[in-house]
Amino acid sequence: MSETLRFISAGAGSGKTYRLTALLHDMLIDGRVRPSGILATTFTNKAAEELRERVRSHLIKKGQYALATAIGQARIGTVNSVCGNLLARFAFEAGMPIEQRVLDESRAAQILNEAIDEVIEGGTLTDLLTVARRLSLDTAARGDGEDPWMAALRGIVSQARANAIGPEQLRTFGARNAEQLLARFPTPATRDLDAALRSSIAAVLPMVRQAADTNSIKKTGAYLKQLEELARSLREGDYQWADWSRLVNSEPEAKLREVVRAVQEAASEHEQHPRLHQDVRDYLGMLFSLGADVLDNYRARKRQLGAVDFTDQESELLKILDLPDVAETLTAELDLLMVDEFQDTSPIQLALFLKLAAYAKHVVWVG
Repeated sequence: MSETLRFISAGAGSGKTYRLTALLHDMLIDGRVRPSGILATTFTNKAAEELRERVRSHLIKKGQYALATAIGQARIGTVNSVCGNLLARFAFEAGMPIEQRVLDESRAAQILNEAIDEVIEGGTLTDLLTVARRLSLDTAARGDGEDPWMAALRGIVSQARANAIGPEQLRTFGARNAEQLLARFPTPATRDLDAALRSSIAAVLPMVRQAADTNSIKKTGAYLKQLEELARSLREGDYQWADWSRLVNSEPEAKLREVVRAVQEAASEHEQHPRLHQDVRDYLGMLFSLGADVLDNYRARKRQLGAVDFTDQESELLKILDLPDVAETLTAELDLLMVDEFQDTSPIQLALFLKLAAYAKHVVWVG
């Protein structure tokens, strides 16, 4: 357990590097930490090298030549390099080879995109796209950017990897997320809401048509078109839930507002529609299942290459930190844990740092 825990707030231009250099220098000089007992993570390799060299320069200026030489023993680097170092140190405990082929971020992203493409091209997406269309998640607005369902799929895969969630567990998340979302919805209605809306539209269509034919009020003409399109979609069973939602807030000319009130009320019940509830369940279930397929495919591709990515390293290290031999070794060796850019850590990295903090005598969070 750490003897001291310190938080350093260090925004841009705050002299963060100078403060960290001074802190490391002081702790080394007064013997609170050994060079070999330092484990410090930085955001970039450049920042790691700068911190190491500044500490070495400070020590040389103070005539601490032995410490300046020994600072090379400190484990200062990015999260990924530190994880790789520790995994190599405890390769036997992790059941991994000491020498690992590690994919850099660009190569890992390329392989992941290939996995997504293969899953998308090889799967039957008709059901998913049909439901996504009803939820207005099938195509990007105005054709700009990635389709919402595809962006959501990428987000699911990314978050699963950042949180060390495997394919098997991820498949269960669709139903769980759907139930959490639908808990905020009204209880599904038992009556036929499609029939109720069709009936209310049929009742007002003659009056709205007559008003549109006898005057040139643009608002009424647009409202008539909206009613006719939704009436046709209801007959064909091919509507979007956004059509119901828009109808709640749409109005013709002022003298017809009371006439169409029943239409608005019928459309406003769409959140109670059993089909909407089922669409939410189906969409999330299929999307999370697709994400799990991507993770399976990505894992197989890495296995074929005999490689791991940075997230794999973090996940494997997290698994072994509670092992008695690993815990005993780190408790004896780790004098200082320093984490720079703490606010940018992923959930799995946070879990790693909290476990390592339990073994370090001194802990410094910087962010």
